[in-house]
Amino acid sequence: MKQDTIHFNSELLFGEIGAIIGAPLFAYLASLVRDAPHFISFFGVVGAVTGSSLLWLTFRVRNAKKRGDYTHGKLFSDIIHYTPFATVVGLLVYQPLFFLLSSHLIENGMQVIYSVIIGQVVGFFTFAIILNIYRSTLEKTTGKRL
Repeated sequence: MKQDTIHFNSELLFGEIGAIIGAPLFAYLASLVRDAPHFISFFGVVGAVTGSSLLWLTFRVRNAKKRGDYTHGKLFSDIIHYTPFATVVGLLVYQPLFFLLSSHLIENGMQVIYSVIIGQVVGFFTFAIILNIYRSTLEKTTGKRL
């Protein structure tokens, strides 16, 4: 496996760690305000997006600086090529899958924390597979490496 593939996936993984921290935290706090599965799941999604964005960006910058190829322009270019596609996949695949699965599990009696984590793990692996296909296709068609 190429080193840039390892870096890309480690950044996704660290983003997901941020999501794993943010999703249950926001969902738990939401459950203290209102005992409604859709409300709790919605805030689980908000927490996942917030946490993943912060940790992904932090790790992306850290990796680039460690490799010695960090520039604002390169980071901006990477964000331009990555963020729109990742946002669409997140909104159309990851977040709905996460929301629907966690909501279903909560409605069927599973504890909030476990429901959110299971929904998130399933959503993340689906998201990661799609982003790796996109990354590979982008590199083959344009030569752009993420």
